Amino acid sequence: GNTNTVGSIYTTGGNVGISTISPSSKFHVHASDFPNIKLTTDNIYVNAIELDSTNKTGGVNWRVLSSHQSASEGQGKFVIQQVSGGLYPFSITSTGNVGISTINPANNLDVTGTARITTSLTTGAVYATNSTVTNAVATTVSASTAVATTISAGTAVATTFTGGSIGLTGAANAVTGTIGTFVTTTVSASTAVATTYTGGSMSLSGNLAIGGTLTTVNITTTNI
Repeated sequence: GNTNTVGSIYTTGGNVGISTISPSSKFHVHASDFPNIKLTTDNIYVNAIELDSTNKTGGVNWRVLSSHQSASEGQGKFVIQQVSGGLYPFSITSTGNVGISTINPANNLDVTGTARITTSLTTGAVYATNSTVTNAVATTVSASTAVATTISAGTAVATTFTGGSIGLTGAANAVTGTIGTFVTTTVSASTAVATTYTGGSMSLSGNLAIGGTLTTVNITTTNI
């Protein structure tokens, strides 16, 4: 009938239980210790479980595998494979590197393609060959050298700027608000407008436009 017992294997109503007399699913394993289920193999490639839904509309065949010996994926990897499309969305190497859409992650986390973080990213350092940032908010930005081909902005407001040198090819003539302290060694610009300037020297290849009052203790000119 529908109920049978062989050792610690129980069948009830078509369900099969291992060490449980009341299996609640088609295959139910109960254990007092771990692992609950262990699979070994004599296959020289992988040890795998497949979840095949290709008999239904929109279904694919997923494979969870552990690779070894002659596996094309390489040895000692945990891999989730989309068999239907030949894809490897997720992998972990024997050394612990995690890959997203790559079977050979070379770093702690390797992502092939794009990554999106909707809340925040906390990191010690960010290295990028090319970055596009729509809105960047920072409390402190420190750099030994900052090089830019083009800087476009509607309004740039700064409380304090401390730096070695600023080289401006075009004109810097729009200051909105108050710049508290502007400390630099060299400023080169066609037009420079500032509320307060404190520094070693200012070199202007073009004209100096001062909208307010110029107050100086000592001024030396070569040609007026």
